Amino acid sequence: MAIKVTVTAKTPETPTAAPTTAPTAAPTAAPTAAPTAAPTAAPTAAPTATPAPKINVKTIEVGVSPAETVVGGTAQASVKVSPEDASDSTVTYSADEAFVTIDPSTGAITAIKEGVATIKATANDGSGVTGTTTLTIKGTASVTLQKQSLSGPVGYTGTLGYTTSPANSTVDFESSDTSVVTVNKSTGAFEAKKVGTATITAKLVDYPEAPAAQCVISVISDDVVRITSFGGLSADGTLRVDVAMADTSKEVTESQLVGTTVSIKNRDTGKTITATYVEGSLSEGTATYAVDASQLTSGTYALISDDPKVAISTDSEDDLTQSVTKSTLKTGIAGMVYDDWGEPVYGASIAVMAGNQTVNTTTTDINGHYEVEVGEGSAYYILANKKDYYETSTGTDNFSKLSVIDGKVTTANLVLDDIVVEERAIYGYVSTSDGKSMTELEASAGYRPTATLYKNVGGDNWEAIAYTEVGSNGYYAFRNNYSSIIESEDFKNDEGYYFRYADWNWDTLYSSVDYINPDTSYQIEISYGLAPNNLQNVYETKTIPFTYLNKQEVQKIDDIEIKKVAEFRGLTVPAGAMTWTKDVKPADSTEKVDIDFYLFDSENNYVLELSGSDAVEVEYDYTIQASKKDATVIPEKAISLPEGTYYVTCSYGLSGSADAYCSFEVDSTGSAATLNAVSFGQSKDYTLQLVLNKTGKFFEKRGYLPYHDVELNDLYENIDGNKYLAYTVYRIDEAGKEIIVQDSQKVNQFVVSGDGNSINTTVGFNDLIIGETYRVRFESSILSVYNSGSMGDEAINAKEGYYEFLYTGNTNNSTQIQFTDEASITRIYFDSQINQFGTTFDKTHNLLVTKVQLKDEAGNVVKSADINQYFSCENYADILSQTEKDQVQYGGKDLVANGIPVEFTNITPGKYTLVININGYEESAFPITLPYDEILGMSEGDYYLTSDDEFVEIPEVNIQGTIKDKNDKGAILKTVSITVVDDKGTVVALGETNTGEYIIANNSKDEGNVLKAGKEYTVIFRGDGYQLFTTKTTALIDGDNTFNALLDVGVGSIEANIYSENNQVVDPWYAYAYATDTWFVLPDEEDAFVNDTIRGLYYGGITFNGAYGMTQANKTVWTTTSDIPVGEYNIFVEDSGSNRYKNVSQYAGKIAYEGAKLKVAKDIFVPLADEDLTTPVAFVVTKTNTSTDNNLHGIDVIRIYKKGADGSETLVETEAYSTDSMSNSKNHTWGPYRLNPGDYVAYVYSKNYQRGSVTFHVEDQPKKSQTESISLLSVK
Repeated sequence: MAIKVTVTAKTPETPTAAPTTAPTAAPTAAPTAAPTAAPTAAPTAAPTATPAPKINVKTIEVGVSPAETVVGGTAQASVKVSPEDASDSTVTYSADEAFVTIDPSTGAITAIKEGVATIKATANDGSGVTGTTTLTIKGTASVTLQKQSLSGPVGYTGTLGYTTSPANSTVDFESSDTSVVTVNKSTGAFEAKKVGTATITAKLVDYPEAPAAQCVISVISDDVVRITSFGGLSADGTLRVDVAMADTSKEVTESQLVGTTVSIKNRDTGKTITATYVEGSLSEGTATYAVDASQLTSGTYALISDDPKVAISTDSEDDLTQSVTKSTLKTGIAGMVYDDWGEPVYGASIAVMAGNQTVNTTTTDINGHYEVEVGEGSAYYILANKKDYYETSTGTDNFSKLSVIDGKVTTANLVLDDIVVEERAIYGYVSTSDGKSMTELEASAGYRPTATLYKNVGGDNWEAIAYTEVGSNGYYAFRNNYSSIIESEDFKNDEGYYFRYADWNWDTLYSSVDYINPDTSYQIEISYGLAPNNLQNVYETKTIPFTYLNKQEVQKIDDIEIKKVAEFRGLTVPAGAMTWTKDVKPADSTEKVDIDFYLFDSENNYVLELSGSDAVEVEYDYTIQASKKDATVIPEKAISLPEGTYYVTCSYGLSGSADAYCSFEVDSTGSAATLNAVSFGQSKDYTLQLVLNKTGKFFEKRGYLPYHDVELNDLYENIDGNKYLAYTVYRIDEAGKEIIVQDSQKVNQFVVSGDGNSINTTVGFNDLIIGETYRVRFESSILSVYNSGSMGDEAINAKEGYYEFLYTGNTNNSTQIQFTDEASITRIYFDSQINQFGTTFDKTHNLLVTKVQLKDEAGNVVKSADINQYFSCENYADILSQTEKDQVQYGGKDLVANGIPVEFTNITPGKYTLVININGYEESAFPITLPYDEILGMSEGDYYLTSDDEFVEIPEVNIQGTIKDKNDKGAILKTVSITVVDDKGTVVALGETNTGEYIIANNSKDEGNVLKAGKEYTVIFRGDGYQLFTTKTTALIDGDNTFNALLDVGVGSIEANIYSENNQVVDPWYAYAYATDTWFVLPDEEDAFVNDTIRGLYYGGITFNGAYGMTQANKTVWTTTSDIPVGEYNIFVEDSGSNRYKNVSQYAGKIAYEGAKLKVAKDIFVPLADEDLTTPVAFVVTKTNTSTDNNLHGIDVIRIYKKGADGSETLVETEAYSTDSMSNSKNHTWGPYRLNPGDYVAYVYSKNYQRGSVTFHVEDQPKKSQTESISLLSVK
């Protein structure tokens, strides 16, 4: 803040002149001389005042009120300049001259042209700072009534809805005959007093030249027939209406209708046609009127009545409209398109097809009608489709095709089924190339082919999302989850349509999917491959891609034929192709040997074993050391092998003989294959040395002496899960593929080294072939390969967990394979020697442990556990014995006896810091190193704090003082709230008092306030009737810190204009507003108390840490109470959870002095939420003309459509109810349904009743509720 210094100059004293010696003059009588003026001394210069530094304007906020006007209207611009103590806060106004004129000094505006004008204010201090806003100018002032005509009986009441331009203009209402209808002058609320007609006129008070709006209200007598529904208008000139008496106890009679007339008015042309009642047509409350059909043209007609005997009893002529189409088609196809509820479908695309050629196209009109001109022919069919409906056609077979004769119109109606996501499904049919049925395949192998559904997840990547077995009839299917009945002729029996397979053995052989979606790429894979129990009936796997087209609920996939794999013509070892080295040759006396063969496919899947009694017998010639003749490994046609590469392991049972490894190719024809090089060499044993290093004589401390055996199971006795080290041996072929040569083997037995710092073991395997590369993969739940690197022909990959080597004939590895156990800390115990802690920990007090973390050397958190439990410290029983203590809160039990559970596992060896947080104590960090004797996973996973580890208690730090009235100096005994905020603006402490004294005590061992010595804080005091008072503390010291407060009286109020889109008021039912001072901080939203309190602010008068509720005073005006402290404020408007409004905030200004009312200069605009505003609308449905429900035990359906500007209807809600489930099915209330603003029509369907409907409007400003009535007339 700049300090202004005023320097006052001191008045200088008049100096005394020095006496001057002059010659003595002769005495002369002379008049008395004027006194000699004292000589003027040079004045001492006044001290120069230091000029106040210039403070420039930084920001200008421009407002204009009102924000909207009309041509010729006026508005006023205003500004808020910041900072407030700017040296020159004046501005010059300017604006778009094309739209407005503006006084540059006062900001007075006059609108001259329709549009949006930019209003600008420029600082006069030369800083160049500007601010802008906009003013909307509309062409002319106007008022529009939402209804132009209304009718009802005596006692009929309501309120006329209206809109104005400019928005929020004041409207004056007047009735032409108050004896018939009275109306409230300012609100438009009316009441019908007697039979007759009155016109209500609405005028703008502020714009008397604006045209008035009128609504004619007809008050009808009880004996006047009311038309409540316009049921239909046909091209032949008839229309149906529902009629009733104003007195519902009476029924309409034939004599009342004879001779009556109504009119229909074309809404496009304005032409009116008279309709006369058709005598004898009255039935069950429905009457028919007739017009001259020749006068009808295509369009929408509104029903009106000038006949005094018949009154239109509805809110507006808009509520009774019907459309008609007059055809001019000479030759072609015409018809209707309905949905599956029998309602006409507007805007459906129609295509007339001849084969694959499109002949002509059109779309359906609002009545669902279409006409297409085509030439004479006999091979047409119609395709109809629309978004949200499945495509349909009239049929493409010869029996269904349409014929058109010259000069004639062929009629073809279609039905479009609604798309129901849950009921999407696909199915297909599978056959075999050799004609075998699924039943035959099942009989041979015990199972049928599998269908797998794949979904494209990007590029060439496919994900299997479902699979099922193909049905015995050859069908498979996939459907979306939760689908119910799906109609398809392939899945039909006498009981109706079901989603089943066509064999009707009631096997539900389908798979559910989330979800089959349109325009998504899928693949169906059918597989029936080689398996140990299926060696001959083998078929190639077939994949077919497809896209779900969304044209039918059930989409059929192209049929799939799986091709029979050719029978394999055999595998042999030619004579001379099987050899032995001298070391492993059979005995000279042996003439035949058995060779075991093991067959694997290209994916390393086991296929076939020929061993034991099935082993291949080979004749041996000891002279040439080769077989004498071809040896058959797989006989011809004994197996069917799909095309591909296969691997064979040949095992010769002689001790010391290594296995031989071969491969062969199979082509699509199953041609015979040979193994041309089966070489048995000497079996070489190879051993690996595995070492687990430890430090600190780890094993000796645990009782395992050097050279003694030790088992992993014993070392890991307190670690859950399987405790093992396992290895698997693979041979690496030329393509780099792993071929398994030894299954997984587990290792458990180790020996302690001589120095006691490691354990080691050796594992061996044989049948290695010189020149081949082998890979040994390790897996373990507790150990991992520790070292990486390569040496000669050996390499260790710790990341992948394997050892790899080229076998050159050596017997063991040169590179030592080292392992490490992955450390774990499952619990942290405090040492029982707690004496040193005894002076630190308060044993009589429960200790709240909040968090334990493990951090690496860089300070990154690698493990974390939220504890948030109370613990005792060697006094668990004593604390539990205290009756006021809740045992549940001591879930952690005792720090010494039970420890803190953390469950830190799989910790990579290295240096770490263990961080423990206990309330009331400084965060404690303990450096540890892994591997480390006390915390290795191989140990018990327990970490023990010793008496050398230290926790430092946070000292008591309090803020206290007195609170007095600044004027009378006495203590303030009213409630004063105290908030303590740290340097980051975070609330760290709360308190209140009504004694004039306060203390904020740091009681951090519980979940209380946390104040720290050495830190500075801001303390905010808020008292009833007082201005907000703040004080900045000095750095706090241990113990008590005193800061007193002097509060000055000073309160006022705040008023703001808050509105939403279309200048609508913000409904306090769905939003709340509150003002906050500059120190307000909203605490944690997860605090339920805070939530409830803040949410309650909109009731007004609630104070919460500087937040003051506002209430709606009048339409858009919201106010606080009159006791808001003097100071600066912001205003928040928030949605109350209804999703109606977006949350907004705005600077409000400053309450400057006692009793002042702050009127917020800039209106607060509250945008609508992303979701449209909704009103709950209920429908009271009454079934008339019958004493009981004619559809009892049936289904009633309601369908609600939103009407478009073009007359289209879009389904927004539908619901079906069993009449048995209704408490009163003759008078049932449906809903409520939450509907967005707009025009709607609702239809109710019930068997044995005519369709009932009601057209209604949902206001832009949501209501708490809205009810519409629908009557259903029985057709019986």
